[in-house]
Amino acid sequence: PTSGALAPPAWARDAVSAWPWRGGLEPCGDHPMRVLRPDAVTGSIPEDLRGSLFRVGPGRCRVGDAKYAHWFDGDGAVFACSFESDENKNDTKEKGVTIRAGIKFVRTSRFTAQERFGVDKGVAVRGAWTQADERNFPFANLFRFPTNPSNTAPLVHSGELLALCEGGAPVRIDKRTLATLDDPGTKNEQKSVFKESAGRRLPMGFSAHAKKDGTDGSLYTWGLAAPPAIGVQVARISATGEVTHVVDLPLCAGDLDGSGSGLNALSPERLEFTLIHDCAMSKEHLVFVVPPWRLKPGLDGKLAKALLGATSFGHAFEWDDTKGAWLVVLRKSDLSVVAARETKQMSAYHFCGARDAFDEEKKKDVRRFGGRASRSSRRLGSALRGHVLQHVGGGWVQHTSRVRDRLKNGRVTLGRAVRATRETRVVNGARLRLCRWRAPDGVPGR
Repeated sequence: PTSGALAPPAWARDAVSAWPWRGGLEPCGDHPMRVLRPDAVTGSIPEDLRGSLFRVGPGRCRVGDAKYAHWFDGDGAVFACSFESDENKNDTKEKGVTIRAGIKFVRTSRFTAQERFGVDKGVAVRGAWTQADERNFPFANLFRFPTNPSNTAPLVHSGELLALCEGGAPVRIDKRTLATLDDPGTKNEQKSVFKESAGRRLPMGFSAHAKKDGTDGSLYTWGLAAPPAIGVQVARISATGEVTHVVDLPLCAGDLDGSGSGLNALSPERLEFTLIHDCAMSKEHLVFVVPPWRLKPGLDGKLAKALLGATSFGHAFEWDDTKGAWLVVLRKSDLSVVAARETKQMSAYHFCGARDAFDEEKKKDVRRFGGRASRSSRRLGSALRGHVLQHVGGGWVQHTSRVRDRLKNGRVTLGRAVRATRETRVVNGARLRLCRWRAPDGVPGR
C-alpha cells in the first residue's frame, strides 16, 4: 500500500524495490475471513477437499521505522483457508463448496500494549531478541522477561485452535473468525484449555512444536519450568486436555543418578538457559537433541545482564565448542528416561520424526532437515560426514543425516550412513538430486 497505516516508509519501499522478497517481511494487517471472489480459484476443486488449513507466523516485523532485531520476535498472525460444503452455487463459481480465507493478528498482551502506545515511538515491549526503546519507554526492559509473540505454529487440541510459541502459553483462536479468545494479559492462559492439578503444573514455556500422537490423541510439550522450579520440563496431556505427567528433562550427566535414568535434585547446568525448539517422536518414544547453545551463569555476566534487561536473551547465548550435543530419549507412556548421553557436536532445530524398530536391538532413526547451502558447502562436506550437502543452482537444498541411536545396555552409539547411489531428476522444471544411502548394517534409506 502507498497510503494508510500499512504504508511502508521510504527506506522499506526502496528495500522491497531492490529485493522483492523483502516485501514478505512487511506488516500484513488484518483481513477478516470472507468468501473468495471467483477469480481467486484456478482450475477445479476436488470434490472430497473439505476442511480448514491454519498457518501461524510473524505478521509484523517492524513497528513504524523500528525493525525487530529478529523475525522470531515478529507479532503473530493466524491465516486460515476453509473449504466448506454448500449445496448451492456461490460466488466462488464452484458448485458445492464455499471457500473462505483471512488473516488476523493474535491479540497478545505485547501486541495490545504496542497498539496502545502507537508505532511512532518505536518498540514498546521487550522480545527475546529485541529490546524495547528505553529512550521513549524508560525501564521497559528492567527485570522484564521476554514477551510471547505467539507466532510459530497452530495446533488443534480438545476442540480448540491454539497459536503456539515457546515464549509463553498457547493462545486460543476462534476457528471461524480468527478472533483471539484469551483476554490480553491473562495470566496462565493455558488453564483455559488444559486441566492441571497439584503436582502436575505445566511448564512456564509451551513448545512451538508440541507433538500430538495420532493414535490416542495425547499431546507432548516442553519448556522452561515455572519458578521456583528451574531447568526444562516435559509434559503429557491427554486427548481431553488433562495434564497427566510432568517431569524434569535431564540436561547433563550431573542430572542423572547412578542408574543413568533417575534424576538428581540439582546440578549446576540446570541453572543454564537452553532452547529446545523441536523433538522427534516415534510410536513409543520422544527423542531430544540439545545443542551446546546455552546461556550460562559466569564471570562474563551475560546471564545476569539478560535477566536484568540490559541485553537481550537471544544475543546472550553462546556456542560451547568444548561439548557435544546432549541426547535424551523418553518413554512416552510415563516420560521415564530410557537413555541420556552426550553425542557428537551438532546443531538441531527441526525434526521430521522417528521410528522404532524391534529386532536384535532397539534402534531409533532420526532424520534431520537443514537450511540453505552456502558457497562453502563443499568445504564443509568433510566436516559434516553423513549429511547430504548438494548445491543445486545456488538454491535451497536439503541436508539429510541419519543418526542411529542403539539403545542397548544403557549405551548410545551413533552410526553413519554411506552413500550408495545418486541420481538427478527434473520435476516441474526444477533439477533435484537424490541420493540413496545405506547404513553400515546394509539398511537402505533415501
